[in-house]
Amino acid sequence: MKRLALFFLMLTASIGWAVAQNRTITGTVTSGEGKEPVMFANVVVEGNTSIGTTTDVDGKFTLSVPASAKKLTFSYVGLKTISVPITKVMNVVMTTDDRTLDQVVVVGYGSGQKLSTISGSMARVSGEQIAEKPVANVMDALQGKVAGMSVLTTSGDPNAVANVQIHGAGSLTAGTAPLYIVDGMQTDLATVMAMNSNDIESMNVLMDASSTSIYGARAANGVVVITTKKGKRSDEGLGRITVNAQYGVSQFLNRKPYDEMMTGDELLEYQAAHGYLKAKTKAELLAALSKKAQNENEREAWPFIPLFDVADYNPADYNFDWLNFLMGRTAPTYNADISFSGGSNRTQYYISMGTLSQEGLDRGRNSFTRYNGRVSVDSRVKDWLKVGANLFGAYTTQYASSFENNPYVNSGTFGALSQPRYLTPYDENGELRRYWYLVQIGSTNVFQDIIDKYRSNTSNGYQANVSGYAELTPIQGLIIKTQAGLDLTHSSTSRIFLPGAYWLNDQRGTRSEERSLAGLFTWTNTAEYRTSFADQHKLTFLLGQEWVQSRSDVIGAYVKGLEHPEFMLLGSGSTQPEDLMLPDQVKSGYNYLSFFGRVNYSFDNYLHVDLSLRSDASSRFGLDNQTALFYSVGATYDIYRAHLEHVKWLNTLRLRASWGTTGNSSIPTLAFYPHLDRVNYSGIFGLQAVTIGNPNLGWEKQSNLNVGVDFDAFDNRLHTVTNVYHRITDDMLMQVPLSYITGFASRYENVGSMTNTGVDLTASYDIVRTRDWNVYASVVLNYNHEKITKLFYDLEEYKRPTYGLVYKKGEAEQFLVAEYAGVNPETGKQRWYLPDEHGNISEDRVTENYEEDKLLRASGKKFRAPFNGGFSMGASWKGLALDIDWSFNVGKYMMNNDRYFTENLSADFLSSNKSRKVLDAWTKDKPNTDVPKFGEQIAFDSRLIENASFLRLKNVRLSYALPSEWFEKIGVISGVRVYVTGRNLLTFTKYSGFDPEAGTNLSMNSYPNTRQYVGGLQITF
Repeated sequence: MKRLALFFLMLTASIGWAVAQNRTITGTVTSGEGKEPVMFANVVVEGNTSIGTTTDVDGKFTLSVPASAKKLTFSYVGLKTISVPITKVMNVVMTTDDRTLDQVVVVGYGSGQKLSTISGSMARVSGEQIAEKPVANVMDALQGKVAGMSVLTTSGDPNAVANVQIHGAGSLTAGTAPLYIVDGMQTDLATVMAMNSNDIESMNVLMDASSTSIYGARAANGVVVITTKKGKRSDEGLGRITVNAQYGVSQFLNRKPYDEMMTGDELLEYQAAHGYLKAKTKAELLAALSKKAQNENEREAWPFIPLFDVADYNPADYNFDWLNFLMGRTAPTYNADISFSGGSNRTQYYISMGTLSQEGLDRGRNSFTRYNGRVSVDSRVKDWLKVGANLFGAYTTQYASSFENNPYVNSGTFGALSQPRYLTPYDENGELRRYWYLVQIGSTNVFQDIIDKYRSNTSNGYQANVSGYAELTPIQGLIIKTQAGLDLTHSSTSRIFLPGAYWLNDQRGTRSEERSLAGLFTWTNTAEYRTSFADQHKLTFLLGQEWVQSRSDVIGAYVKGLEHPEFMLLGSGSTQPEDLMLPDQVKSGYNYLSFFGRVNYSFDNYLHVDLSLRSDASSRFGLDNQTALFYSVGATYDIYRAHLEHVKWLNTLRLRASWGTTGNSSIPTLAFYPHLDRVNYSGIFGLQAVTIGNPNLGWEKQSNLNVGVDFDAFDNRLHTVTNVYHRITDDMLMQVPLSYITGFASRYENVGSMTNTGVDLTASYDIVRTRDWNVYASVVLNYNHEKITKLFYDLEEYKRPTYGLVYKKGEAEQFLVAEYAGVNPETGKQRWYLPDEHGNISEDRVTENYEEDKLLRASGKKFRAPFNGGFSMGASWKGLALDIDWSFNVGKYMMNNDRYFTENLSADFLSSNKSRKVLDAWTKDKPNTDVPKFGEQIAFDSRLIENASFLRLKNVRLSYALPSEWFEKIGVISGVRVYVTGRNLLTFTKYSGFDPEAGTNLSMNSYPNTRQYVGGLQITF
């Protein structure tokens, strides 16, 4: 017992002695002349890196160190690492280190490169610039952020994805979308949309051949490399918990086109003046409308009630707001997520879960809902072995709008424009009617509300991206890595129409089901060796092999004749021969087998040379053309480090140049192969030829020259990156029309060529940079000149009147229309310029006869803008920050198809609402006008081609990080930040439609982008 007591006494003394040997050090770390706090700087005991901490958001730290410790070492990316003797209270100033300012970025395979050694054109967007945006469409956050990348959100539907192009369109009929890589695995934009933007660490956009050639056949249109967040080491072994929550609302963006339509009374006056329903006065027209409704009521099997009271008509009471009714919802958005991250010296983890619910403005069912989760684990199980896994899963439910690009009069923006405002959907009691009368159709139509009670179109999807790797370091400098992953998508679409829809001839129900399963498997093996000699020469060798396999299987079934709403499964359909339909199934797939290599050489940290080579074999082409070789060579010369380090105001001056090739294989998987498909002749199975094939079909090849200059000055306050590029596409994959005697309309061939030449500019400047204040401004700009240099059959131009477009040698793809020449002041008839044999027009060649084959000509107006970019500005003071982002698109044109209906003066269009512009129509008393006389039916000519350039206030964010001192006593919460965000707040444009961004070459019944207001909260534990 005495021995036990003595033991505890000695143990207690030992602990007290050990504690007495430790001392607590506090301090603040700042940088630069302005003494700004350095957040998250590493602070460790010199000679014992296991004892350390990081600074907080105010640059402060507290660390318990042994009595034997003499110095603390402070390090931070971009700042010089320093060791400082220990004092009880330390105030440490760190200075800029241009040599270590480089970020290590992922530009291809391997362990990454320092930014200063990259010879190619690339841009890095941090996760902070992507996070907290109030849309599911992640790429929308990059609009106006990357010079050389055009991002257009062509629909305001919450289910829409962005249209992304890098350095223009490199092909006319093959794919032009970039390749998306997430944590080393290929994926598509749908999977990116299913990701939580708060899980993204960074996006690297690779634009030239030196950066993309290592990806070979898939990288002709650029590469977007997405790196997700990973756990970070904590000396204390403690993790980090982050909770984000958002709530916002969406509103209609622009009412101007609707407000320029006629009021109900103006339309009645106009219709009466032109004899609608043989009326001569407004009173006669009201009576005629009532009579027409009665006749319709007698014709229909169900009762009809007029939408206004003819006997007591008051113009002020019948000016209904159809736009507010059909698209005027204040649609909510909910977003919440939680993440857990941390790790030790050997193992790091990151776990997140989130949900997003966004509703659309459409009166019908229109929403996007997502539940997602991510797990990332990296562990160095041995000094020579590191393993890791990334697991991502998401479940989405989508109700997409159905009216876009369709002239539906009961939904969407076109429905709002078309409806006479003297009609109202509400009865005398303010209740919504079951149906309403659309005079322009001549029959009864049903409100979307009623249709949605019978119709249900639901799409559910499961996305999973699973990958794992093992990384061996058998000897110093050598890294052998194998990585495999599967990108899996399963979607289910159900379309149900219940029986009893009283407005249909066949009132029985229908149901269709579609199931789709698509998988993309990637297996990559690399060996990378880094070495150096003579203290000046550094070499990196990379060898690799990759296998990509894609498979998809789509099955669909349809039944009709369903009699009871409680029995709506496929097996309950009618078995009558006239109702039966065969199920359908489509399978497809492709394979890639690739071998690649890269060599990087650096001399004395100022001269860098890289070479890459890749061989790709693809199943998309015939046996003789499956394999292609792609290469690149690039160099960087750091003029500042080599010759100008003595220039105090200069920080960076770097010259870069690269040349290389990539390939494009984005065409249907069996385009090269003549094949058959099933056909049914009176219920008998048969086969028919569906494609003629082309056994000589091969790769579309692109060559890319890039020259760039990086320039930083004035203590890195000024930062600029300039790139000039010339992109050549040869052996273009094009659908070439065939003679009809072949029995086929077209086939893919390697014909034609085009170029994209342009310049990218990125510039930013820190106007004020002090301890408490930071004010900045930045701009990104791209100019791209597209030119077609060769067409099939040696044509000078190829007209595509169905699309209103033309390919013209020596110019960009452009609109094909008749050029409007105004109104004949004597007759009021329309006139058009009559082109000569070269397509030129003149004032002495006009005609009043619209003959499309004689009048169509290349307009010179492009639907892909040559100029795009954005600029940002912001200011922060202590924890308060304001950031403002603008985006612009200049030189973009679009056909406003809605105007064909709202401005048409034909009597056939008299029943629908009209733009007030038709009130300027020609009359004998008003001969000098550009609007023809009543009775003239306008054409799809140059009048409808509008300048859709725009300048848009894309994002405004005001945030406040509460002082960390407020939470020191609590001990649980380490930080709180609140913010409000506005999206699409202002738009400046000459386009007369609802949204210059909504649409591609044509806009009809568009779904405009929305204006959004969002509030958010972030809490860190």
